[in-house]
Amino acid sequence: MSRDLRSSSAFRASLLLASACLAPSGILAEPVEQILSQARADYEDHAIQVAGIVSPEQMLARAGHALTAPPPQAAASLAEFDIIDLRFILIEMARATGTNDQLSVLRAQPQGRLKALSIQKGDADLSTVIKTATDMGFYGADGLTIPLAIQAGARLTIADSLMLDRASGAFLINFGRMEVIGGSIIGAGTENANIPEFRPFFTTLGTGSFDVRGAVIQSLGFGSAPAFSGFAAIEAGLYRPEEVSAIQDTLLRDVMSTQFDGLQSPKIVGSIFDHSSGNALELRRTQNAQVSQNLFINSGGDALRITHGSVGTRVNDIEIYEAGLNGIRVNISSHATRLDDVTIWNAAKIGLSVDRSDCVAISHVSVLFPGQKGVSLRRTRATQLTDSSVLGSRNAGLFVAEQPDGTVLTLARNRIAGNRVGISTAAPAEIHLDANDFSQQFPRFLKGDLSGSIATLTANLTGSAPLVLQAGGTDPNLVPPITCTQAEES
Repeated sequence: MSRDLRSSSAFRASLLLASACLAPSGILAEPVEQILSQARADYEDHAIQVAGIVSPEQMLARAGHALTAPPPQAAASLAEFDIIDLRFILIEMARATGTNDQLSVLRAQPQGRLKALSIQKGDADLSTVIKTATDMGFYGADGLTIPLAIQAGARLTIADSLMLDRASGAFLINFGRMEVIGGSIIGAGTENANIPEFRPFFTTLGTGSFDVRGAVIQSLGFGSAPAFSGFAAIEAGLYRPEEVSAIQDTLLRDVMSTQFDGLQSPKIVGSIFDHSSGNALELRRTQNAQVSQNLFINSGGDALRITHGSVGTRVNDIEIYEAGLNGIRVNISSHATRLDDVTIWNAAKIGLSVDRSDCVAISHVSVLFPGQKGVSLRRTRATQLTDSSVLGSRNAGLFVAEQPDGTVLTLARNRIAGNRVGISTAAPAEIHLDANDFSQQFPRFLKGDLSGSIATLTANLTGSAPLVLQAGGTDPNLVPPITCTQAEES
């Protein structure tokens, strides 16, 4: 992140230091109220700075470096355009995503129009698209007035601003290659007369891929179907894209949701997710995704959701402020997720939730002032929470539940302070504590199955001696065999 938006780096470093029982000098860790006050101030600073970013040039200035040239390509071939039946595109989409909201897309077209502009093959830039659309009568004051499709084998490069006219039912669908390098894709214009909720969207399907860098993506997405969520990439079928998809140094503002489904090794780096009305970033069935150096601010749903078998996700160096639901949610067999150097402030529900996902490594995470639980761990085996802080939760700082018998949860070098309850449990199996600081957790330390261990815990609030807490777990035969180990993850 840029120097401006990372002005809170000293504060974040202090949070990591505060996760230890005592600072190296022996001074007590920073008071909880002071940390929470600083987090609010950081949020307000971020909100002001993000509001001032309106152009790709400003995103590049924030990133602190110039755009690098895309990798060399074979000699460009002239693009070939055609007008095709919109229903052909929707049929292709339905194969990968189902038919939810497709009727809304059709009804959003003026006068029942069933046309789309298609780049059939070759290489096109934005100026060529605009000229072609203008010559055909499909370009107006609010941009492109017809759906645009990039077919497999075609490439579109955007280095300027592509506006998609909401009133005319415009959207962008990519089966080929999209490169937005220092450009923008913006939903523009007035409300659609036929389908008021309709908004343009950008969706990549099948063998399609994209490289979005130093860009602005704005005012996209509607409905409930992932394909129309705003910025979506969905891999399905027998053939994979030849190139990896990535978002870097990009502002996604008022994009309902950014959703990646089935992608291999996607990268989301150095970007800002601002005022998403749904889940700001959702990963489904991805493998080895990288999510790093991103800022999530004012999300309507979860800021980051990792779900439906997204395996091997790496999340590091991110900040989340004011999530409307959960800060980060990891669930439904999303094994081997790693979270490192993460700050989550004022999530309306749970700061960090892990459910039915094994081998999750959580370190250097600061969960601050969540509306409900700080960290919730359910049905998660071979999981560790280390070197982290959970402060000011309005419910339990840490909730552990429904752990299969034989499960060992490792908690080491964490600071649990200022929460309504320190740790709440329901069938937690076995918890190993080492060097955790509960010295500012008064008055309630434990709730639930482990309440009888309060005297043992309070006898050593700074965790100088390791402690094992045990209670009943759930039947291990009711969950599938574990498919990952910490050894494999290291």
